[in-house]
Amino acid sequence: MTEDEAGSKRIRIFIADDHLLFTEGLVAMLAPLFDIVGKAVSGREVLPKVIETRPDILLLDFNLPQLNGLEVAKLIRSSMPELKVVILTMYNEKRFVDLFQKAGIKAYLLKTNGKEEVERVIRLVHAGGEYFNIDQGRRAGASHSEDFFLKTFNLTQRELEIIGMIKEGLGNKEIADKLCLSPYTIDTHRKNIHVKLGISKVSDLIRFAIEHRL
Repeated sequence: MTEDEAGSKRIRIFIADDHLLFTEGLVAMLAPLFDIVGKAVSGREVLPKVIETRPDILLLDFNLPQLNGLEVAKLIRSSMPELKVVILTMYNEKRFVDLFQKAGIKAYLLKTNGKEEVERVIRLVHAGGEYFNIDQGRRAGASHSEDFFLKTFNLTQRELEIIGMIKEGLGNKEIADKLCLSPYTIDTHRKNIHVKLGISKVSDLIRFAIEHRL
């Protein structure tokens, strides 16, 4: 265990996020301040790896493959209740904050925050505090609140467009070509759509599109 400049033991951090560029940036930002003891890119990897590495803080993305962040948080709570979990996410919605609070996490932090805020929240949680202060005013799509889908499901116009193409049977590559985006970006949009609608299968998404005439 290394020590910081004040001579105290450095906080041990584990990062679970499937966006590799984001993770690499986070590691570069936090490594001078904390000990980064491990990383995971899928939900199923997290529990065995944190049991092995024994971090003080788990920085957990909401939108992980295989098991999402909420499912992972519940597993952590039952298997390692002493581990303090900080959610790092793009979802700026109170309903998600409430779900994670019920799952026993200690903080809900937006990825749009800067280095100083991330460091502050990590130290706060490590000291026994909690942080759930999200800015509802920055919610994506707030300027389109009269739109039925944005108001009811918080779907963006782009996501509605992608749902329509999925209903037509197009794959990620075909959708990406039509929209002049990368397949990776389309995959991220699809994950966001599934989270917002609370579904996990393409068939459920197609059923949703048919029922709402998208």
